[in-house]
Amino acid sequence: MRLSQPNLNVLPGKLGVTGLQSPNITPLTIHRSRNLINPFKVHRPETTVEAVDMKRQFGENGVYMAGGIDVVNRLKMGLHVKNLIHLPSVKDLDVISEINNFLLIGFLATHFDFENWLSRRHNLFPSLSATWRKVGNIRVRFKGTLDRKSVV
Repeated sequence: MRLSQPNLNVLPGKLGVTGLQSPNITPLTIHRSRNLINPFKVHRPETTVEAVDMKRQFGENGVYMAGGIDVVNRLKMGLHVKNLIHLPSVKDLDVISEINNFLLIGFLATHFDFENWLSRRHNLFPSLSATWRKVGNIRVRFKGTLDRKSVV
């Protein structure tokens, strides 16, 4: 039995793929539940002052992007953003430090960075150290950055 190649089935604002065609197999249709990403401008500040000024200028029409996993997924789900403030070029936003039992975690610190930092200081935060190495898959651990939703 020879199966034919999938056919693209484009719907307004959606992308789908018609399943493999065969006399013995009912055609399947797989549709993505995400909208196409709307156009936006990318801004690359070099300092934290520039980044804050851009956010102040753009207001709700601007969004910060550190690692990008969360922002890109929200864009695919229909978030309308006119200005994306891309943070990786800002120096020192990957810092992780402890000051008087408070953690200071920069926007560009990844889950992997935090795990490594904790492993060297497991006596300070033993429960957090034991738990954090189980957070996320490999992509999230190396690319995902810590933000207000990750650390409460």
